[in-house]
Amino acid sequence: MNEQSHALGSDELVLAYYAAYNARDAGRIRSLIAPNFRQERGRGFVEGADALVAVLEKEWQDRPDSRIDVREVTAAGDRVFAEAAWVVSSLNPVTLPDGSTLQPTGQRATLPMAAVYDLRDGLLASERAYYNNLALWRDLGPTITIT
Repeated sequence: MNEQSHALGSDELVLAYYAAYNARDAGRIRSLIAPNFRQERGRGFVEGADALVAVLEKEWQDRPDSRIDVREVTAAGDRVFAEAAWVVSSLNPVTLPDGSTLQPTGQRATLPMAAVYDLRDGLLASERAYYNNLALWRDLGPTITIT
């Protein structure tokens, strides 16, 4: 357990995680999450601290102006509920899972989201994030076909 993260309250741990995201501080994120951290995002999972950091570093590269604006964080023991917004612009091409590429539009979007965090041994052990991905793509402006 990281002594610096252990000193944080449950809600402070989540706030520190978001601050580290906004600062692009992968080392700080690693210090706040368990090695076997599990994140549920959209329709998939990210398993482990190394995998999460890799996903975030790619996200920061693809969306260099992205940030998380925290609206509210509420702790209930070892569970924390957060309401936030992911603010992002379409500045770089994005490769989709099928290999096709969306070209940047320059549009900006604010994606409301809610997340539930579980803590274990003073670290973030899991995150379940809930958001409307289709609304994000609509606001960013690319033309996509849903099949």
